[in-house]
Amino acid sequence: MTRGLRRASRLACGAFLGAFPLWTGCGPGQQAAEHAALAQRADSFLSAARDSGFEGAVVLAVDGAIVLEKGYGWRDRERREPIEPETPFWIASITKQFTASAILKLVEEGKLALDDSIAKFFEAVPLPRQATTVHQLLTHTAGLGQNYVADGIADRDAAVAAVLAQPLEHRLGQDFTYSNDAYSVLAALVEVVSGETYEGYLRTRLLDPAGLRHTGFWGPAESPEVPPIEAARPDSVLRPNWGYRGGIGMCSSAADLYRWHFALEGGHVLSAASRAKLSTPFVPRESLGVGYGWFVSKTPQGTTSIWTRGYEDFGHGAVLALYPEDGVVIAVTSKSGERRGAPWSHQLVKDLEAIALSRETKPR
Repeated sequence: MTRGLRRASRLACGAFLGAFPLWTGCGPGQQAAEHAALAQRADSFLSAARDSGFEGAVVLAVDGAIVLEKGYGWRDRERREPIEPETPFWIASITKQFTASAILKLVEEGKLALDDSIAKFFEAVPLPRQATTVHQLLTHTAGLGQNYVADGIADRDAAVAAVLAQPLEHRLGQDFTYSNDAYSVLAALVEVVSGETYEGYLRTRLLDPAGLRHTGFWGPAESPEVPPIEAARPDSVLRPNWGYRGGIGMCSSAADLYRWHFALEGGHVLSAASRAKLSTPFVPRESLGVGYGWFVSKTPQGTTSIWTRGYEDFGHGAVLALYPEDGVVIAVTSKSGERRGAPWSHQLVKDLEAIALSRETKPR
């Protein structure tokens, strides 16, 4: 998906200094000292953020080396259980890129093609939607809206029928409309094509090979290791259901999100061609490009940022951001909700980006 962060050319002195202008040496001792200084800056910033309300975990890596891996705040304040890098949180829309990876794995196995029509796999697809392709679902160009119609529906076929019964919001393949519903259909497609459950297929083909031991699936009763959500939800939504399968509904830790990047980069779960598709900007959208569960944009310095993020309205959020030209990877998970109108996790990634790309910043 990105160029290997461990490539020898990334460690060449000129390239290294170009990415980090405040760093002055390339020897192992100097590099270790610079990593330690970066970790201290980031930790000082995050400790101040914790004092302002942030509770979560962070992994910051530079050129394949983890320079900071730490939790901040309490998983359970009453029991005095601290947050650790392995503490899982609900990651919301980051689930989409796992679903997209499962689809690409099925393509590699020869069980479907990205230009296949969904009518090939589902019965009684309404006529206006019979030409909908897998690619259109992946890129939010299938004319489906953000209506959450599968929420609380436990039966797969009933959920797919409810999603596909919605009127087209635009012509197929013509416009972008972000849609959890589209990814609910993709999750159902994983089951139909593989003959396995969505959770089972992702576990055996993706999560286990990547070593993700703290990544799992909805709901809260099935995942007691996740910090509890503090919001009222109907029982039908708190149990496994199709509104929380495919587009949202997975949990993961900051450490596992970094492992996932490492597994993708190392070719442990997908081929190079499939990895490239994840972050290909198929749909241009103003200042960013839309891939398969990933987005591509530019940093203020003009370098590339490839990211996936999610946020639940009950306060859990996460971001995995890659900066291939700068050799930086940032993973943030949080249960702290929003601050000043934006999720803590999303704000902190931008601040850590500024720190890692050698610009001073202070907690907002």
